[in-house]
Amino acid sequence: MKKNYGNILNFQEADSFELSDFTISFLGETKVEKDNYVNKYFVYYDYEIKNGADSIIVSWTPGTGFVSPGNFEFGGKKWVLDIQPGQGISILPFEQFEEFTVGLPVNRSYK
Repeated sequence: MKKNYGNILNFQEADSFELSDFTISFLGETKVEKDNYVNKYFVYYDYEIKNGADSIIVSWTPGTGFVSPGNFEFGGKKWVLDIQPGQGISILPFEQFEEFTVGLPVNRSYK
């Protein structure tokens, strides 16, 4: 299913979405045990980012409950995977995300 950057990607609608620079597919959830955490584990949501023979796996977790975007690099560019609670995710080039969130209380640092 073809989508534009900034559109909500709901993986209940489709297994993967085609964006202009790559395709993103939801791979599933992974639970990772955390000894010092009340729930004893974090749930990671795993996505494959792919363009031709190039691919990476991007994992995101709400961890302790602070919902913030995940940053990744692919194809020589920086991207932001932004969680839309209850709706899905959206992907933006990092520069566009910076412009969109100026003045909002989000972590805009690129890691």
